[in-house]
Amino acid sequence: MLDIETEKLRRLMEHVPAVSTGLADPETVACAVAEADVLIGAVLVAGRVTPHVVTRQMVSCMKPGSAIIDVAIDQGGCVETSRPTTLAEPVFVHNGVLHYCVPNLTADMARSTSIALAQALLPYLQSLCEAGIVGALLSSSALARGTYTYRGFCVRPGLAETLGVPYRRLEELLGRKAAGEG
Repeated sequence: MLDIETEKLRRLMEHVPAVSTGLADPETVACAVAEADVLIGAVLVAGRVTPHVVTRQMVSCMKPGSAIIDVAIDQGGCVETSRPTTLAEPVFVHNGVLHYCVPNLTADMARSTSIALAQALLPYLQSLCEAGIVGALLSSSALARGTYTYRGFCVRPGLAETLGVPYRRLEELLGRKAAGEG
């Protein structure tokens, strides 16, 4: 498992002691890609197109018959050789490497996905019902971080720039600082 955030890697090692981890710098990514039988690309930069952290050159160094699952394809994919596929034709081969790049991957598992989503959303829905929208956003830094638009404005600067729409800080729209802000 590679990531740019050491805290995420530390938490993962606490829960899965046998996992191998490393910082996702270009050299480490290139070495891991070259050795991988299966590569799962799961990069997300909220409100932005996903950067290609696995280059075409890195893919060309993979073993023939290896596989790439690019779950970041919804935001453009994090593997340079990825392109969106469909459930009807979910794979393609590039340079001897199988690619699976189905957008909205969870659509194929609707029941399981719905149950997991309901369980994850329940605390936020309860907070919204009990405190109202403003109260919930002020008391929950997680809910505030998950907000992309509010009162007709985009509250994510990168997304607003990408879409060419007006940006306002969520805290400004709420009239005071959100939870977790100093």
